[in-house]
Amino acid sequence: MGRKSTLERASKEILALFRERPDKIFRYSDLRRILDNNRNRWLLAKSISMKRIINFLIEKGDLRLFKFPFPNQKEHRYTWGNVSLYAIVNTLRSQGYFSHYSAIFIHDLTEQVPKTLYYNVEQGVRNPGKGKLVQYRIDSAFNRKPRMTNNIAQVDKYRVCQLNGKCTNRLGVIELEDPDGEFVFVTNLERTLIDIVVRPFYSGGIYEIIKAYRNAAGRLSTNRMASYLRKIDYIYPYHQCIGFLLEYAGNYSSDAIDIFRQFPRDYDFYLTHQMEDKNYNKDWKLFIPKGL
Repeated sequence: MGRKSTLERASKEILALFRERPDKIFRYSDLRRILDNNRNRWLLAKSISMKRIINFLIEKGDLRLFKFPFPNQKEHRYTWGNVSLYAIVNTLRSQGYFSHYSAIFIHDLTEQVPKTLYYNVEQGVRNPGKGKLVQYRIDSAFNRKPRMTNNIAQVDKYRVCQLNGKCTNRLGVIELEDPDGEFVFVTNLERTLIDIVVRPFYSGGIYEIIKAYRNAAGRLSTNRMASYLRKIDYIYPYHQCIGFLLEYAGNYSSDAIDIFRQFPRDYDFYLTHQMEDKNYNKDWKLFIPKGL
């Protein structure tokens, strides 16, 4: 028999195996391993290539190919049946997790449906020593555009933005259901509300952040947030932003807000970058967009 008839003869068994598997997301190496483990049982000739079998699974079955053309490293994933993009992205790096606007969305803190997914892969451990803050350097940094990643892949109608955040040993990372009910790794509520203050440009902007703080009321532990801040040990005084936002949200207790008043306020700081028109909040020593 020719190669085509051999593949057709085994088609029912091949398709049944993929339909019955609990895992629905595959790397190329996974498909290769499945083939190697079953080629003899399916009586497939060695001359039948992986490419031919993958094309068969796409044409006759429910296999789909997702390409992630990141400029730093291209990635491919295959899925069987309907699988959420969040679940697929969740397989890109073993220690990766969703953060920023994606975490806001997964925690149901926004009515928007973001078209960009933010996936964080932490940098390695660094110990350069914590530098001393100087006011003019803070001013200079926040009057410029923030540095943003260009490690972005367009996938269908979505963009996948891979971040390389500060090493925290995955502090506050949990498993939660994504919008399609599949479990993915994501920052918990407290870690999310810290991250979006640190990188508002990955979080929908300051007004989406304010909305997230309001919507988190009654679910948020400000004690845990303060503990996380101390562990992460940022050089910048992001606690001034957090304290202001809790107060501005208008639905947190004075005790919850006062936790962040206990942190030092030695410098003037900024709620976001490049504010053309801004006001100054004396209590939090914070520049904020005019109109807030």
